[in-house]
Amino acid sequence: MNNKDICLFTNNVSPGIANLIRILNFAEESFHIFADQKTTQPLADHDLCFPLVSELKKQYLHPHKAEIDKKWSVLFFTWAHWVPYSSEQIQKLKEEIKKAERIILLYDASFGSSVKRLLQQMRDLREHKQIFKRVNEVCYMTDFPKIDLFSTFKKRFAFQTSAAVNITYSSQLSRDLFSNYNPKIKRPYWTMVSGNLGTAYRQEVLKTIEIFIENSSSCIKIEGDQEIIKDQKLFFWSVGKSMLSLDRYFDLLRNSNFTLCLPGTYWTPRPFESIACGSIPILEDDYMHSYDIPFKDGENCISLGKISHGDIWSKVLNRILQFSEERILEIRNNIYKLRNTHLLPEVHFERQIKRYLGD
Repeated sequence: MNNKDICLFTNNVSPGIANLIRILNFAEESFHIFADQKTTQPLADHDLCFPLVSELKKQYLHPHKAEIDKKWSVLFFTWAHWVPYSSEQIQKLKEEIKKAERIILLYDASFGSSVKRLLQQMRDLREHKQIFKRVNEVCYMTDFPKIDLFSTFKKRFAFQTSAAVNITYSSQLSRDLFSNYNPKIKRPYWTMVSGNLGTAYRQEVLKTIEIFIENSSSCIKIEGDQEIIKDQKLFFWSVGKSMLSLDRYFDLLRNSNFTLCLPGTYWTPRPFESIACGSIPILEDDYMHSYDIPFKDGENCISLGKISHGDIWSKVLNRILQFSEERILEIRNNIYKLRNTHLLPEVHFERQIKRYLGD
């Protein structure tokens, strides 16, 4: 990886992009960024990203109009339908692409319905053919769509989802999340559920889970600092107004056998956070491929399976109620290994740098 000149061309600093900037900056290569003013000042919706970007050496941070006499070993460029480039920025991007050996598209696919996204992709491919025909790889920064015109005949992969933004960009919170634990210690809570009420679908899922707990003879829902009841499957419940502090959240993850990863708008950081703390994530199959984590049902996570019909959440809860302590310990040991090989910051950075920049 010696003597490489890396370039990132962008007009937004979403959490994923900011995290990638940190990873590439960690590689200690010649890393230049072409960006507009949004990259050099806080964004209204992503203020927590700014401290990360502000750590860059200013001589490597350039406005879009800057002329840099370099050829790029790898050029990254962002593309988000909700924040399009101006015609001047498009022209500059084309110029930099001509100077690049390898081109990676950093694509934010979160744009309306699948049909709306595909129609916009068709327009973009027709209007900016010179750009997209040079792309070698597509990295999905958010949703990982099953049908995608940008990745036709190209390598495609999901960006490594990290913890929630306020955890990722706080060194203290990150240290707390990755504190070591003993996977062999028995945990008092069977399952934990946390988060806001979210979408109508999430609220429907929450209602289904509540009904399941109420109708179960072995499950009890606990909120707050209620006394732990022995010989019962305890579901710690913190939803909506009863949101947890991060200290309490980390503590519960380390004391719960399972974590219900409630569906979000596309993916949720909950599986990453639960694995970091040794809690087995339960998540819908449609979301598993959006993570750069080698999930395998029954080995390091519990999948709800393909969404087709019926009450899939009740089915998966009935399934895990049959798990013995030995079975749970086996999965938790697998998770502990996965944490050490994929999630810890040092190994995560090394893996990503190798992926993006090669040997």
